[in-house]
Amino acid sequence: MITIGVNYGGPEQKGAGIYNLLNAAMNAIADERGPWVGGDDFSPGDPQPATGKYFNVGSAPAVNVIFYVPGSVLTYSDLRQIEPARFSRKQKLLLVAVPVPPEIVNSDKALDFVIDALHKANAIAAEVFAKKNVGTFDLQKADAIVEKAKAEIATGRYDKQVADAIAKASQHTQAALQAIAKAKEGGAESGK
Repeated sequence: MITIGVNYGGPEQKGAGIYNLLNAAMNAIADERGPWVGGDDFSPGDPQPATGKYFNVGSAPAVNVIFYVPGSVLTYSDLRQIEPARFSRKQKLLLVAVPVPPEIVNSDKALDFVIDALHKANAIAAEVFAKKNVGTFDLQKADAIVEKAKAEIATGRYDKQVADAIAKASQHTQAALQAIAKAKEGGAESGK
């Protein structure tokens, strides 16, 4: 099984091509896989649904693919290639780190990069789980989920969801910036 996460290196990434694409990929994979149930601090999950498909963390080998998008605050320059980053035998979960090259952030090649990275992460997971003898990672199923997500993203189905998420995040960012400015003003006045 597979899930995706993202760490952004700066606020300017909100609305960038890769931001929109990765949000669409997360939604498409979650829709295909169902909720990610269970978990811990390593990979918090969703509540178990009453009906429908879902994945119970720890029930079978899984991979959590984290994309690291460089920005103005963090460049993630210590990440040079797609690699296994953390492993939980208890959760049967492998975290795979994917550094996003700066030239991909707003590139028309971003979709190809993301899909290729997901397939590579799946292959790494299959290899790691085989070496650790923790169970068999279902590479065929994980790759099928990635391909289904790619097809769904291409339809534009997630464009409105992503646009709404960006707008909501922007509202939260603006509110936080206003609160910070107000706090600074209050601090400056009390220091007179």
